[in-house]
Amino acid sequence: EKIVFFGGYGFNKSHSTAYAMISYRTAFLKANYPAEFMTALLTSERENLDKITRYIDEAKRMGIQILPPDVNESFGKFTTVSKEAIRFGLSAVKNVGDAAIDAILKARKEGGRFKSLYEFCERVDMRQVNRRVMESLIKCGTFDSLKMHRSQLASILDHALDVASGTQKDRQAGQMSLFDTFKEQDSFKKTFQEVPNIREWPENQRLAFEKELLGFYVTGHPLARHERVLKTYSTAPIDQLGTLRDGSEVTVGGVISRVRMTTTKKTNERMAIAVLEDFSGSAEVLVFPKAFAQSAEQVKKEAVVFVKGRLSLREEEPKLLANEVISLEEARSHLTKGLTIRLMTAGLETATLEALQNLLQKHPGKIPVTLEFGTPERKRHRVETGKKFQVDPSDELFEALEALLGPDVVRVNSTREPAAVAV
Repeated sequence: EKIVFFGGYGFNKSHSTAYAMISYRTAFLKANYPAEFMTALLTSERENLDKITRYIDEAKRMGIQILPPDVNESFGKFTTVSKEAIRFGLSAVKNVGDAAIDAILKARKEGGRFKSLYEFCERVDMRQVNRRVMESLIKCGTFDSLKMHRSQLASILDHALDVASGTQKDRQAGQMSLFDTFKEQDSFKKTFQEVPNIREWPENQRLAFEKELLGFYVTGHPLARHERVLKTYSTAPIDQLGTLRDGSEVTVGGVISRVRMTTTKKTNERMAIAVLEDFSGSAEVLVFPKAFAQSAEQVKKEAVVFVKGRLSLREEEPKLLANEVISLEEARSHLTKGLTIRLMTAGLETATLEALQNLLQKHPGKIPVTLEFGTPERKRHRVETGKKFQVDPSDELFEALEALLGPDVVRVNSTREPAAVAV
């Protein structure tokens, strides 16, 4: 009955034809005008952070750079800068409304690019662009094109606003600025607008401000230097957890972005509700009392960890029910129970197998290695390599295996795999 009912509307011929036309047109645009297409897609979904994250990742995969918002280049929405780059819009910045954006764009249109923070404050209508707006623009990197540290810009902000306020009041009263009476105006301003020589904010602080004010990490990612380890030991990226089986055992790596401590209703024991983020998205993690008692030191904001536990797909978004929370430093020794190297029989040559044999023997250790052969008929055969090919799972080994066999050929097993054919 459901099939008959669905067939009555769901995909009748006119409906299918309309979808086919849309699919063809969007595929054509994405293939022939990729930057423009992705710009339009990002703009249309700019209120949906999950989709924006997915589309930014897709743009990067296509070789398109996503640039942070910039007072000298950005408009309100996402814009195409070139065939290889898309610029964030000013409307993406938290606390920056339409009135402030209009004031910035008007000043830029009338007077050209902004050359300093002082000049920006003097030219833009500060009744629309207040201190809170300025702080947000500085913290997320909107003034980076002025070639100054964000820390320096923040340190001179109050002085720049005071100078600008006086200048704008004089103009409104019809008085000439003191600067205009100096012949050597540029050198005077340069002296008057000195910038303290201070260090830039630490990377984690800069990225935290970007995430807070844009909803994304744009100029970097706190997990970037750990990418290989996270990829190696994670069962799947967070945005792919929904494709796995409910209740399956998984290991997922990322950074803890939020933690809320609570207690159980029945026993009043301490537990934590955390949010784990990786490059693809975020998921809620429930750390129940038993697991929390063992992992309390790891469950803290900004900690890079692996969560090992059970996947729950009973609600709209996947959740992780943690059995263990493991630090990054302990991951290799704690999670590596075996390595599986995946190979395709089609085109596999003896020389490649001999090179693989030599490579494994150059990295001796205690971790067993299993070869998984895939056939063109999609059958899989697993073969244990034996004790003389057990290895030490170092980054050097993983890099050498990828160089020999290609990317994504090695899977780390965090549990003992079922027995394979021994050789």
